[in-house]
Amino acid sequence: MGVGDPLQAAYRLSGPIPSGTWKLIGDGLIFESCDVHFDLVWHTAATETTLASFEHHFDAPPAGPDRFSAVPFEGDAPGAAANAAAGDQLLLRFSITSTHAPGTRQYAPNGDGLGAKGRIPSLRPPR
Repeated sequence: MGVGDPLQAAYRLSGPIPSGTWKLIGDGLIFESCDVHFDLVWHTAATETTLASFEHHFDAPPAGPDRFSAVPFEGDAPGAAANAAAGDQLLLRFSITSTHAPGTRQYAPNGDGLGAKGRIPSLRPPR
């Protein structure tokens, strides 16, 4: 990420979300060492409510054959319940919290999965 921070992915909800522990897979391509903040946000037409948050420091891989391999991150966080209705959205929002030069990239979610020797970012909701 860099220009245009933050990034987000949206999922359309079909109903309420229980409270409990969320699991986040946040593997990413790291171009510069950075701190990344992840928020799970319940979005309605009128409001946004943060349900859970994750923080992680990523170190860029050293130069060499694995320079563009995904750097793993897997975390758990407690989450609040949401009385969501069909059509509301769950957003996974990524933002860099460490200082960086404008216009530079530090973190990109691993959209290549095993092709980048990592996992595609995903969530496991509370059960």
